[in-house]
Amino acid sequence: MSRKAYTAKEGVTVGPYSHAVESGEFVFLSGQTPVDPTTGKMVEGDI
Repeated sequence: MSRKAYTAKEGVTVGPYSHAVESGEFVFLSGQTPVDPTTGKMVEGDI
């Protein structure tokens, strides 16, 4: 089974993961925590 990893050029990750990985008929997506890049603190609230 082949596997493809996708990443965004602009995105900076805080962990060693891909934004998405395609394997067969499945696509696995990763999330990220709501961190303010200026302060480094978690942002509260809803989307």
